[in-house]
Amino acid sequence: MGERKGTNKYYPPDFDPRVHRSLDAYHGTHALRERAKKIGQGVIVIRFEMPYNIWCGGCGRHVAMGVRYNAEKKKVGMYYSTPVYEFNMKCHLCDQRYLIRTDPANFDYVIVSGARRKEQRWIQQRMVKSRRRTARQSVA
Repeated sequence: MGERKGTNKYYPPDFDPRVHRSLDAYHGTHALRERAKKIGQGVIVIRFEMPYNIWCGGCGRHVAMGVRYNAEKKKVGMYYSTPVYEFNMKCHLCDQRYLIRTDPANFDYVIVSGARRKEQRWIQQRMVKSRRRTARQSVA
């Protein structure tokens, strides 16, 4: 049944494929609907998940890793052949806006403005503790 819904479309009697090219163009809509309001400016709205813990620059509150936002995605440059994107989103706790950019050189995200990253070095600390334990066990 789902397959039929995707393939069956109503073509109005005044639709001309040479003039309109597609049903979306005929109706004056975009396939992405309201997500593509600013497509002319190169901006598309996506669902963005916070890659790490941050502190909001406006209210100073903690925003956890994994919190999802509707973000405006914009291509701002290239790193060799990899595109660099910028994500602009509003804090869900206040009116502050975050600006986060991809960093393909370091396989990371960089906060440009509106927040600061919460530094967590727990992986390295856990490794140091386990090395100390093994060193103590080997001495004893």
